[in-house]
Amino acid sequence: MADPSADKPENECCNHQRSFLCWRIWTIYGLLAAIGIPWYWPKDHATQLLGLPAWTCVSLLASLGASVLTTWLILTHWPAAPDDENKPASDPS
Repeated sequence: MADPSADKPENECCNHQRSFLCWRIWTIYGLLAAIGIPWYWPKDHATQLLGLPAWTCVSLLASLGASVLTTWLILTHWPAAPDDENKPASDPS
C-alpha cells in the first residue's frame, strides 16, 4: 500500500483548498501587527520621516503590507464559487 503523504509536496503548508488559512500567512500577519503597533518605540524618540514621527511611518507601512497581502490572498487563493451560483436567478437554463 502506498504512503498517502508521498503525494503531497514538501513545501505545502496546508490544504490547497484552504491555503489562505496556512500558518505561514498568519505568521506574516502577526509580524506585521507586531511591527505596526508602536509599543516598542521609546517615548522620547523624536525621529521624523516626511514630517511625521518615525513610528507613524512604520505603522503605515505595516498597514500597507497587510493590505497588499490580503489583496494578494483574495486574488490568488480565494476559492471560486461553483458555476451554478454565478447564474442570475432569472436565467432559466
